[in-house]
Amino acid sequence: MKEDTMLGLFPEPYPDELLYSICARFQHRVQYPSQKSIVVDLFQTKSAIAIVDLPSKLNKLIASLPPNSGYTVEYFINNHTLLPFYRPFLPPERLHLIQEDMGGDNGSKIHARLGIVAGIIEMPEHLRFCPLCIEDDRKQFGECYWHRLHQLPGVEVCPIHEVFLENSSVLTHNRRRIYEFISAEQSSQVVSPYRIDSLNPIHKVLLSIAKELGWLLNHCHIVLGLENLHKRYQSLVMRNPEWVTYAGRIRIQELLKAFKNHYPLGALDRIQCPLDEQIRDHWLAQLVRFPQRVHHPLRHLLLIQFLGYTAKEFFELQEAPPPFGHAPWPCLNPVCKHYSGYQSCEVQ
Repeated sequence: MKEDTMLGLFPEPYPDELLYSICARFQHRVQYPSQKSIVVDLFQTKSAIAIVDLPSKLNKLIASLPPNSGYTVEYFINNHTLLPFYRPFLPPERLHLIQEDMGGDNGSKIHARLGIVAGIIEMPEHLRFCPLCIEDDRKQFGECYWHRLHQLPGVEVCPIHEVFLENSSVLTHNRRRIYEFISAEQSSQVVSPYRIDSLNPIHKVLLSIAKELGWLLNHCHIVLGLENLHKRYQSLVMRNPEWVTYAGRIRIQELLKAFKNHYPLGALDRIQCPLDEQIRDHWLAQLVRFPQRVHHPLRHLLLIQFLGYTAKEFFELQEAPPPFGHAPWPCLNPVCKHYSGYQSCEVQ
């Protein structure tokens, strides 16, 4: 089969499918004699490797596909990579550079540009799947595929079927087989679904996180910037007088106590977001105090939920509410006759 004819068999992407998965289905369909052959044909180079989350060389991929395919780099990034998961929590200028790297040949710089310390929250070791999604995919499309949402750190359950995700045999980082694209059909397993317990508080948190991260991945196109994110967090935190001093400083220990009480015991550890009270500069303190630091999206989401908002509600706020809410405000001057009341007062 000629090369141009083979590339004409490039699969139509499925909803929320990883680009890795699309390439794997192409390999499975065409049956290349070697894994490097598919890399050369699709990415016009022998140096491209199979990346699950944030692939590069997308300009070359677009150039390789038939001219009437209609695909663009932006389309693949937004719909078939994990960058939209990080996008709302990145500085706009850094986001632009990452998008350029994904289109170009600087793939080695992408994860460093995210600015998230390696090892803080690890990607899943294996590609994961929902047993019931596999059944639905085969009924609708005739085959199953790797879903983006199932590969996000912090997502342990399928929000559609409310069952726990299962590990496949496919490693997300395989140093020995870096050119290999393995389709979900090639590694599919028959597994009985393990349903969440609606009465288990940790399971309820995991389901909520999966739903919220799904919205972020597929529907959030807003980039506030680190400074505006920080201002919004501070404004919402300061609405609770128990978390703020009279001078307007955040009481980190009180906030930390309330935050840890909000989530069931063991939930934060399970999703790689522990909070150690012995560490002064923990990630929660950094989120509300230091606007120039980039943090993992999962930790942003935990703070947003703690503050009483869904991700959608938080990003669609027209403006940050006033730090101490709306007037009238209680009098906090113990020597004033209006102390603890809501009348305006003046110190004589």
